[in-house]
Amino acid sequence: MNVGEILIYLNPLLVLCSIYFGFNNLKSRNEIYKRNFEALLSLTLVTHTIALILLAYYFLVTDLRFEYVSDYSAENLSLGYKLAGIWAGRDGTLLIWAWATILSINVERKLHSGEDSQKQSTSLIGCIILLGFCIIQLYINPFSQNETVPGIGNGLNPLLLSPYMIIHPPIVFVSYGMIVLLYASGMAYLITGNKNWNETVKRWGRSSWIGMSLALAIGGYWAYVTLGWGGYWAWDPVETAGLLPWLATTSLLHTSVMSRRKKKYSVLGPLLAMLTFVLVLLESFVTRGGIWSSVHAFIVEETG
Repeated sequence: MNVGEILIYLNPLLVLCSIYFGFNNLKSRNEIYKRNFEALLSLTLVTHTIALILLAYYFLVTDLRFEYVSDYSAENLSLGYKLAGIWAGRDGTLLIWAWATILSINVERKLHSGEDSQKQSTSLIGCIILLGFCIIQLYINPFSQNETVPGIGNGLNPLLLSPYMIIHPPIVFVSYGMIVLLYASGMAYLITGNKNWNETVKRWGRSSWIGMSLALAIGGYWAYVTLGWGGYWAWDPVETAGLLPWLATTSLLHTSVMSRRKKKYSVLGPLLAMLTFVLVLLESFVTRGGIWSSVHAFIVEETG
């Protein structure tokens, strides 16, 4: 077992411990539980960051011992395209999403003043979602090694050899990591009734909306300049699925403003926050699931 695999197996254990201490802190407001919860969240961010840096290193040096590297990288690729191989498949994409999620949870705890039930519940629900990501990562492990080391890597699909491949997918999945906080804060509000959920929505709703807007604009132009992608917009399943979370977030930001000003949408707002994340799951399933026919599907595996 290599260092990367150790980190992948360690992450769900750390998140499980975080959930344990977070739940007990929420229930009893014990200072020891709180310190342990925050320490474990920080440690989980560190392990995810190390795993991501390690994967980037393996792609940069084209270490063909690793199956994921040999699937999406090659010696003759430029530095940018080697890095792009990290998010060319499911394994690396999920690692980026999980990293963005734990980063958002840690940043939210720094930005959210006070120690109210809304803050604690949001962090706890975010950790539960992160645990799901970490468990899935065990089955799509980017550090799995080839039984026989190939002499040359497969490289990227020719349609992905574009500068937009280097910037478009990371923006998408970092934004999706932020959206986990929208779901968590919406559900926490429905449980606690604490009005502070609106501040979380304002922070992460705006940030993720900007990220998704930028990603849609870049993706549209990328489709325009790439032969066979149908121009700026072709109502492809991947394109349509990518638009839905953006529409939900736009509606959420509107209801959030109206909720603060006129005390309306006290239930619709949190439900929209939760719907946004559900649509993100749908979008990632459409894009990376491999079961829908799409000109934007680039999954090496044949099984859905």
